Order: sequence, then C-alpha cells, then structure tokens
Amino acid sequence: MIGNYDFKIIEKDIRDFWRKINLLEKIQTQNKDKKSYFLLDGPPYANNVPHIGHIRNTVYKDLYIRHASGQGKSILFQPGFDTHGLPIENMVEKKLNLKSKKDIEVLGIKKFCDTCKANATHYKDVWLNVYDMMGSWYSWKTPYLTYDNNYLESVWWSFKKMWDKDMVYEGKKPVFWCPKCETALAGYEATDKYTNVEDPLIIVKFKVKKAENDYLLVFTTTPWTLPANVVVAAKGDEDYVKAKTNEGNLIIAKNLVKLFDELKLKYEIIEEFKGKKLDGLEYESVLDVPSQKELQNNKKALRVIMSIPILKERITSKVMMKKGLDKSGDIFEHFVSVEEGTGLVHCAPGHGKTDSLVGKHYDLPAISPLDDQCKFTKEVGKYAGIFVKEADKLILEDMQKDGKLLYSAKLTHSYPLCWRCSSPLIFRLSNQWFLKVDKIKEQMLEANEKVNWQPEYARERFTEWVANADDWNFSRQRFWGIPIPVWKSKQGEYKVIGSKEELEEATKKKLPEDFDLHTIKDITFKSNKGNEMKPVGDIFDVWFDSGSAPFAAFHYPFENKELFEKNYPVSRINESQDQIRGWFYSLMFCGISALDKSPYEIVSMPGWVVDKNGEKMSKSLGNFISAEDAITNLGADNVRFYYCWDVAPETLAKFNEEAVKTEVGRVHSMLWNLQKFLITQVSGKSIIK
Repeated sequence: MIGNYDFKIIEKDIRDFWRKINLLEKIQTQNKDKKSYFLLDGPPYANNVPHIGHIRNTVYKDLYIRHASGQGKSILFQPGFDTHGLPIENMVEKKLNLKSKKDIEVLGIKKFCDTCKANATHYKDVWLNVYDMMGSWYSWKTPYLTYDNNYLESVWWSFKKMWDKDMVYEGKKPVFWCPKCETALAGYEATDKYTNVEDPLIIVKFKVKKAENDYLLVFTTTPWTLPANVVVAAKGDEDYVKAKTNEGNLIIAKNLVKLFDELKLKYEIIEEFKGKKLDGLEYESVLDVPSQKELQNNKKALRVIMSIPILKERITSKVMMKKGLDKSGDIFEHFVSVEEGTGLVHCAPGHGKTDSLVGKHYDLPAISPLDDQCKFTKEVGKYAGIFVKEADKLILEDMQKDGKLLYSAKLTHSYPLCWRCSSPLIFRLSNQWFLKVDKIKEQMLEANEKVNWQPEYARERFTEWVANADDWNFSRQRFWGIPIPVWKSKQGEYKVIGSKEELEEATKKKLPEDFDLHTIKDITFKSNKGNEMKPVGDIFDVWFDSGSAPFAAFHYPFENKELFEKNYPVSRINESQDQIRGWFYSLMFCGISALDKSPYEIVSMPGWVVDKNGEKMSKSLGNFISAEDAITNLGADNVRFYYCWDVAPETLAKFNEEAVKTEVGRVHSMLWNLQKFLITQVSGKSIIK
C-alpha cells in the first residue's frame, strides 16, 4: 500500500502551485490573439452562503472555461453578484426590525440604502473562497457588482437607447402588487411562488333596475373586488333564462340551470332568450359604498355588456408545426363562459388582467380603491382601512343581511405569493413604467432560432414564453436599486439621462468624481421651457440589472469598447431551467433592445440538486449542505468528479455524500497511488511529497 489520497493536503498544494506560477495569466497571454470565448456568470445574491447546488453550476462553468482554453481560445470570464432589490431590502428590514415602507422612511432612505449596500455582498468573500477551494479560476477574477457606479451608468445608457426607440411608456394598468413590500411585481415574478389558500366562492344577486323582482346571478371568488365592480358581462350568442324562485326571478345561462338543483332551489323557467337581449340592461350596486355611488352617473357603468374574446395564448408557426397544425395562430377564449359559474361575470377593470382588457375595449372606468398596503381607502366607506382579504368576511355578512347573497362556500386553490416575503399578491391598478415587447418580439424569436439550447427542449419553452410575453412592467416602488433615469415636469415634459456626463449637462453642475448615481432622488433641473424637472423616483426591476450584465459588467460603451465588441455575443451561459422566464429572457430583451443582437450563442441548463432521497435541501429539514462543508469534508476534486460522473448535467442530481466518499474517493485514491507508483518506477524516486 503506497498511501492514501489526502485531498486536504494535495488540493492546497496544487492551488498554491497554480498561484505561484500564475497559471491563468500564462494561459491568457498565450491565447491572447486567438478566437474569443466569453462565458458570462449569472449573478447570484451574496446575501447567504452558497450550498452544494451552487457548486454544480461552478463545476460546469469551470469545465467550459478550461475546455475552451485547451482549444487555444482567448477566454473572457468573471464572477458576478446581484446586489439590489427585495432580497437585500428584506434582509435589512429584518436586521433593523422594520415592518413597513413607512418605517424605512422614518429611519431615512439614505441610511436604509447605505445599510443595504453594506449588506449586499455580506457573503461575497465566502463565495469567492468557495470558488478558490473548488480550484475554480473564478476566484482569480474581480467580480462585477450590480451596485457599482460604472454598472449603473451602462444600464442608464441602455435604457436611453430603448427610450429613443420609443419602447418606453408610463401608464396605469392592473399589476401584481405585494402589500408588504408595497411595490409592483412583473407577471413572471408572480409565477415563482404559490401556496394553497382558502377563498370565498359566492353567487351574488344584482338587482335589475326598473324591475320589481329580477336579479342577475353573478359568480365570483373575490368579494373584495365588488366595491370596484363596473359592469356585468354576458355571452351574446348563448341561451339564458329567467327562472321564478322564492329568491326572486333569477337570470342565469340556460346551460347552468342545473345549479338550482344543486342548491335545492325550486324554480320555474318563465323566459328564455339569447344573451344579447341583456346588452345594456342596468342593475343596482350590491354594496352601498361611495366608490359604487360615483358610478351611478356614468352611462357606461352598472349595466350588462357583451363578452369579447381574450387572447389566451400566442402560438408561433414553428410550435404549430411541431403540434401537427397547418399554420401559426392565436388561441382566444371568451371573457364569459357558460360552462361554469352562472354565465354572468362580474367585471372590475381595476383588478384583473382580462377585466382590464374588457374595460379598454368598452372604454369603461377603472377603479381600484386600495392604498399601497392593499387596504381599502375612504372611497369604500365602512370598509376603509381594512386589508382586502380580511374585508371579504364583512362584505359577505352585509350582502347576506341585505338579501343579495344567494350562495357562499369555500374554495381551496393555488394562489401567487411574493417571491421574497411570501405575502399574498393582489392585482390592483397602479401607475407604472413599461417596456414594449412587441417592438422587438419578432427579433427575439428569430434570434432564439440561432441559439444552441442544451437540452434542446428549452428552445420551444423559450419560444412560447417570448411569443406570449406582455409588456415588461420594469418599475418598482422601492428604495435599493438602480434609479430609473427619467425626470418629469408637472407640465408633462420628460428627460432621460444616459450617463453621468449627461446629468452634469442637464444640471449645469460638475458632479464629484465619487458621486453615487443611486443618490439622484433630490436632483432637479430646468427643462428647455423653464419648468422644474424631478426624477420619477422608481427603481428598475432587478431583472433589468442582471439582463444588462454582458455590457454593464464592462462599463460599455464608456470603457472596454474594443474588448466587449470583440467578445460579444456571449459564447455560453450556464444556469438552471427556471431562468427561461427570468435571466435568459431579460438578457435577450436587453441585448436585442440595446445592441440589436442576440446576447448569447449557447445556453446550457444544469439540473437542480436535491438530497439523496430526492427532497429539496433546507436548513429546517436538516439536510442542507453548505458548499464549504462539502469541500472541506469530501474534497473539491471528489465533488467535481461526482458531478461529472453521477448523472447527465441537465438531469436532477440526488447528492449522495456516501457515494462521494466511497466510490469517487476510491477512484482518486487508485489514480493517486498509480501515478506515484509509476513515477517511482521511472525515476527511482517520487517527485511528489
């Protein structure tokens, strides 16, 4: 027996030797003028310690870099870290015991943001140390940080490019809103986290005006939106009936009359007609609140309208072909269905995506009487100050008392939560900033056809995601992030700033060399017409930060112009499949918008890592393995080899410590002893101590 493979000694000696001979610089100098290879790091948050799953990504990235280097290519790479947004803000809120945005304002926004900045890279050195322990060349590079001034300036530059292309607009739309974080979230963020919740399922009686005992039967699972009801929708070409019951003459879709039997309600059909007969029929509000009283003088409100088809899914020609269909096309679904509910739908344009589309079609008023904590405002009278979900019970009690509630039950269903604080999201009307996706959608789809997706099935997923993408709501009503560089006057003038130099030109003041572009909140200047211009105050969605990484990491176009343009587009990105609707999308959007070019050539997607039983790793479950612990106890080479040996890169990895220790460890011990034996035999002495 020659001796065991002691990874703790061997790995340190090898790392020290690489540093001593400056291996990476030698390789990069040797390949300096060769074909370029640019690997872009998807920036993780450094607000927590890396775990064993992060190592898998690092192993593959390092492998791609080394392989390209071995091919004689000029390699370009650096680690990066996301430093803005809710993950950092939430961490600081807990640290400072802050409960709301108001608490932050009392503390002071500057102090809060300074604390965020101080904590944004709290574990950066831990991450870089893990890279070093892994033997990854990542640890040899200075990371890009999304809060660096140079990074911000490049983001501003790209945004101005989009503004100049008429891709940006401000408008009121119903959006997903977090009542705790008090900010909008983009639609794709609302798909990240769900839980089962119990909500009311009710059937409401809307009394028909100028009729003694006629009622429209309306189904809803959101009683709290009834104070914002504007119209009721029916389907014009479907059959409806009026049935005499002890609850009055109830109007319902003929196909759903069976509901009366289910409710054990005796009935007699006294009239049958097409839904179009209901068009324009006026009804009374079910709630006696100011927001409803204000609608009584609006000739378009509190009446029945006809359902319209709503775009449900956009299908590209390539996807249609794969599904065996002849041509491309869009799938529409009517706002009203007579297959469920009552065939009459309550419509609140201020509280629903499809409701909003119907509202725009008919030019209806959109009301949303909620504050930023999603509590009712004074426009809802007695319910003012109550969180909307908590108001459901009170609304039901009042409708029951007034004889307007025909049926009430509970419905358990999947409901979206805030991806960072887990609060239930509310769909509410809000003034936001948007980027037009239709301007570049075809370019994105064409660019996607040239991308090498690994595995290939991701191409179709990305195609469908892009094809169905809505305009990007990129504004956030928070504090720690890249400020949106738009200044606005009360007279409706806009000015977009694309650099620090442009800001100096606008203010006619020389800014300090170390001026932090985060701190523009109080900077004002005069417009060409002499009006005061103030910053809009919102910050960018963090996905805009990371989507700008290819150029912002190099401070392009202000610096490194030749280097960036020689290496762009990125040769490869390597992140998990959930980034199809996240980072991969924001990269493509920002790349096409700012540079008219696909940002990447190859996208590889390693599978997730779970414990040996297939369970998600969690500290609370006791199966969490930190990256440092894994490398310290198992060895970097053993872990690297395990991830390249156990399963294919794109598949789920059930991490098994015992397999790493025994099966992989045995292989390395065997190879170590073999090389020692051969060297001893050839030279007569070992050259490795």
